Amino acid sequence: MPGRALSEWSTWTVALLPLGRLFAAVRIEERLVHAAAGSVEPESVADYLAGRLQLGPVIHDSGNRHYYALVPPDAGPDVEQPGVQHLGVDTWLGVPRPDRTQPPGTYWSVAPRSPACLCHLADVADVADTGRARLAALTAVRGTEAAG
Repeated sequence: MPGRALSEWSTWTVALLPLGRLFAAVRIEERLVHAAAGSVEPESVADYLAGRLQLGPVIHDSGNRHYYALVPPDAGPDVEQPGVQHLGVDTWLGVPRPDRTQPPGTYWSVAPRSPACLCHLADVADVADTGRARLAALTAVRGTEAAG
């Protein structure tokens, strides 16, 4: 697999890697991450995610409007909720070249520090919960303003 990934990275900006062996991923809708971070600016979002996910690696696929937090392969799908999906065995993920740390396209919002450094599932769930709570609060405020 490393040879194939290197070949794909030399030709394209991403390589398709199988999930479930070395790592799994949690896909989070972009709107939830941006709400949690309080920003849509890539650098601000990256700073937020790096702090909240303890520098665990996160991919941003801006074309499909999702973030992918890389988690241990044995991390279960406990995090499943609207806008959030656990991806594991039988799933392939487009992983950017290690040097792709800026938009456009698919890039590392938080670059990996080492193969052993992955996101904690509870922290990923907290990011999604924070985003969902902030969106709900914003919706409530807009509803109150429209009614008033």
